[in-house]
Amino acid sequence: MERPGMRQSGFCQFLSLADEIILAVIERVDQSKDLCRLARTCGRFQALVEPYIYRSVLIRTGAEAECLATSLDRRPSRTLDIQHFEVRYIHKVVVDDTGILQSDNESGIENVDRILPHLRNLRHLTIESPCINNNPWRGDEMIPWRSGCRVRYTPLFRAASQATSLDVPSNGPLLFNKLQTVVLHTHGNTQKFELGDDAVIFLHPTLQNLTISCSDITNRMSLPPPVENIEKTTALRSLTFIECNINAIALGTILRYPRALKEINLGERIHHFHDSPTKPLVHYHREFMHALYQQHESLEYIRNVGRRRWRPDPSQLGRITLRDFENLRCLALDPKSILISHLTTNGAPKSLQTLRLFSDYVHCFNPPARSLPHRGRAEWKELLKITDRMRHVRQVDIVLAQTFADGILQSRGYKMEDLYRIWQAKERRQDVYRFAFALKDQGRAFKLYAEHFQGGEIFIPPFLYGEDTPIEHVIYDSEEPYVFNTPSRQKHQREADQNDRGLDENEVEDEVIVLGLTG
Repeated sequence: MERPGMRQSGFCQFLSLADEIILAVIERVDQSKDLCRLARTCGRFQALVEPYIYRSVLIRTGAEAECLATSLDRRPSRTLDIQHFEVRYIHKVVVDDTGILQSDNESGIENVDRILPHLRNLRHLTIESPCINNNPWRGDEMIPWRSGCRVRYTPLFRAASQATSLDVPSNGPLLFNKLQTVVLHTHGNTQKFELGDDAVIFLHPTLQNLTISCSDITNRMSLPPPVENIEKTTALRSLTFIECNINAIALGTILRYPRALKEINLGERIHHFHDSPTKPLVHYHREFMHALYQQHESLEYIRNVGRRRWRPDPSQLGRITLRDFENLRCLALDPKSILISHLTTNGAPKSLQTLRLFSDYVHCFNPPARSLPHRGRAEWKELLKITDRMRHVRQVDIVLAQTFADGILQSRGYKMEDLYRIWQAKERRQDVYRFAFALKDQGRAFKLYAEHFQGGEIFIPPFLYGEDTPIEHVIYDSEEPYVFNTPSRQKHQREADQNDRGLDENEVEDEVIVLGLTG
């Protein structure tokens, strides 16, 4: 039987341990609530635990922002513990006593403005305000848009880019001088999509990773002329645009600043609900290539999801080619990318190791695919044409991506069990074999992926807080040439598929199982 005081005695023994041992235990505690309970036990534990409690902070509502601001006011030293700060609030419709629609989440978010200037050790910052493309601003119950971002972060970035402090003691450290990663998804009340003054973030001296979504990247950005003293000066290594209208000239201005950009992800606007102020990059393909060329010595990864499929005459492509990017390791493209034309016309640099192709290449998930095997075979032939120009590329991936499929917003996507049924059709397997064996004969590898949302509900980029993100499932791997990854991992042996390396055009095809969108 446990004697009175035994539990207290054990606690006292724990208190007698050195701080280093106690900190090693604290580092293994994952739950913030458990850390808070431990901090309440005594003053010593509070001093040891608080840096871990405040190291990573997530704000979801105005009430949480006000609570955090009060806590930091009581003990300002806590601001030095915050390294990872996320403000990801949503619009929640409520009706007050007068029948006026209001939000109980947004009011009070302005308290973040009191907090940000004092986060001297901040490394990672995310600001995610309500998305105008979501309800209740779309559909049958549209309400006026009044939910522009309430966090005034632009003056802080301007101060940081000018290497000055803002509203802080003159002997204090420079603002955001340790910031490494920023993720922005915000809208204004009047200029709902225009990046505008926020473009000053491209001048930030320490920022290494930047993600911007649902913005118009145009020549109306507020940036100084790219003169010599600020060209090639920023630390930016990774730049990502998600669901953005991107002007090629504006992109050229942005890419003058980084010293050595390693990765660029150009996700053009697909699921947009407003008129674009600029044409797709494919319409200004020469300016687009010139913009990328400014980082041709350092770029290792390029991803481009295009907005419109158009193939210019090869003679119009200009003198800059992908072969000029001598350190490029991976290309990830969808069929609408102008870079596909460059691949088929001029090939790829010898440094390229991996080619990833997204979306409706061999895509049987959208309604127009009713004529599938002919449509599918034409696409497989185009893929062979692309890959034949770059036999030095060791890995080729095809990703059947739900988020880019036509009509995806009117559907619930496809179910994985339906996806598996495709490979019951012999001609579907033959298409895969023909492509895979052609690569394998050249000593190259091939994988076929399918994008899937585990929760069953489809979301479109950018994936905001609480939304399911797609996972890539391997359907076929050329290392196991007669295995498709169905639940039973059904093997189609060479005896059954002996003609899969080539189909006689006069051969009578089996019935094709076509997967349409479920909805």
